[in-house]
Amino acid sequence: MKIRKGEYGYIAYRRRQVIIRTIIYFVISLALFAIGFLVTGTKANILTIAAVLGMLPSSKSMVEAIMFIKAKESSLEDYEKIAEIAQGSTMAYELFLTAYSKNFPLSAVTVCDNQVSAYTEHKDFDLSAAQKHIKDILGQNGIA
Repeated sequence: MKIRKGEYGYIAYRRRQVIIRTIIYFVISLALFAIGFLVTGTKANILTIAAVLGMLPSSKSMVEAIMFIKAKESSLEDYEKIAEIAQGSTMAYELFLTAYSKNFPLSAVTVCDNQVSAYTEHKDFDLSAAQKHIKDILGQNGIA
């Protein structure tokens, strides 16, 4: 079952996908190198070049995997409580608001009329910095 961004369980779902993809990318590159070395007996062959170039998407995928490993998903108990209260509202779950200085993990977000409401489980959440960032972004986009 595919879980889309903004749905509960997205972080765990994508973490699993990205880790598997990263492993496959590295295995392909290493296999290309090994095959080229075993066939020619030297590292100076076209498969070595293909293996080295294959490390570019592998490394990019590794960065994404590290980010998903570091991300903490929301608790099921809080999700169930929020979903029960927010019946009929448009909700988004397990989001990360990224700013230049830091990231803000949001467990649940909803927009109703002209108000944005968000909930986070993280104790070290910097509320004033998050509010300032949201106001700045909305101002830059001509919304606020």
